[in-house]
Amino acid sequence: AAVSDYRILGTASLASLTLRLPQSPVNGQTVRISTQVAIGALIVTDGAGATADVQTPPSSLAGGGGFAAQWNAATSAWWCSAGA
Repeated sequence: AAVSDYRILGTASLASLTLRLPQSPVNGQTVRISTQVAIGALIVTDGAGATADVQTPPSSLAGGGGFAAQWNAATSAWWCSAGA
């Protein structure tokens, strides 16, 4: 069903992290990210490393937090939502 779950594990908070979403997504593809540790500065990019087509990404995550991103082929954009 083109759903991927990723967990960020660790024992210490991260000052920053860049996440790169899949390069060749299919319509409706969903990526869910959850984290065990706090992430102070989060950058979410598309498969090419750009941020222009990633809509409403979180800029940080609390420990135990997460988000989901779904590809919309009609708008050629990843759409993020809180919670994972």
